[in-house]
Amino acid sequence: TGTGESKAHYAGAVQYASGPLAAGLTLSKNYGNDTNLSLNNEWLAQLGATYDFGAFKLYGQYEYDGTKADYGVVGSNSYGDKNSYLIGASVPYGAWLFKAGLGYSENANRATQGTVRGNVKQFTVAADYNLSKRTVVYAGAGWLKGQYNNEGTKGGERDAKQVVTGILHFF
Repeated sequence: TGTGESKAHYAGAVQYASGPLAAGLTLSKNYGNDTNLSLNNEWLAQLGATYDFGAFKLYGQYEYDGTKADYGVVGSNSYGDKNSYLIGASVPYGAWLFKAGLGYSENANRATQGTVRGNVKQFTVAADYNLSKRTVVYAGAGWLKGQYNNEGTKGGERDAKQVVTGILHFF
């Protein structure tokens, strides 16, 4: 321990697409540039899929993050497993593409045997407008709410709101 060395990262992906269905799986083994490499030696896995019904498209994703990382508790080895879920949909209408999504993520703190838990909920809406084949303007809004609990006692809460606009041009 305490060497400050670094190890290689390993990652791989498999994708499938046929007709209206597309799916993908990614796996990676993460090592950090930490002074104790055993603290950053876990798996990250992501599984996602879309299905195009023609009039709309559905999206779904699951992520498991077992990477041991300090979640901000000073002086603590607050390392946790994280599970994240996302569902969404998009609907084309002429030159428009309307999108919405719901996300949820939870963290179980291994250092406290799961007595400190946190979660984040997210909701987003957006719209793209195609000005041409290569230029798109977009606008979106999102809301995020995070909270944590300590042994059933309400801990902290944070809310975040965001509005974005922009233009994309593809060369």
